[in-house]
Amino acid sequence: MSFTPRRVQYPYDALTSAQQLHLVGRNQPLIRKIRIQEQWATFERIENYNDVIYQKYEQGNRGDLYYQYKSNEELNNYNAGRLLHILAYPSLPAATFQPNRDRPLPNVPIIGGIPLETNVPRFVMNRPVPSSSERATFRAELEVYSYVSTYNHTHVLKYTFANDVEKNAYERVDLRINATPYISPPN
Repeated sequence: MSFTPRRVQYPYDALTSAQQLHLVGRNQPLIRKIRIQEQWATFERIENYNDVIYQKYEQGNRGDLYYQYKSNEELNNYNAGRLLHILAYPSLPAATFQPNRDRPLPNVPIIGGIPLETNVPRFVMNRPVPSSSERATFRAELEVYSYVSTYNHTHVLKYTFANDVEKNAYERVDLRINATPYISPPN
């Protein structure tokens, strides 16, 4: 299926000669005019491309991506072209020239195979489920750890534990946090 852009095309000559003179200035007018035309054309080209991609999304085909800028200069030209469009059409709201990529995706079923990623975990560790008293104890110890760590981070002098129970709670959580291995998912 062939797609053509549905968006309104805005010709460069919509800029009045007064606007062009203001933008171009009196010094090096030809070079500046060519640059402004390039910025205008960059915005039009990218928006037309993104409009076609959006039409494909409406059909359920999510295989293509919106336009990927080749360089920062191209991105700057695009943004400048957008501003030129806003300047050339002051009677239209600025939202008229909002990038296509910012439009919400259409709510249609996706055409394609099985998704590459699912929300089902691939690797589940066998570990016992803690009892409610163990969870409550850990929560209390975690509160001690959070308080002491925050205190030590914000004060010059380190926290002095009130008793050995508090110190042991802090050390158990510290050991548990720092000893938890990072398990990367299998390839």
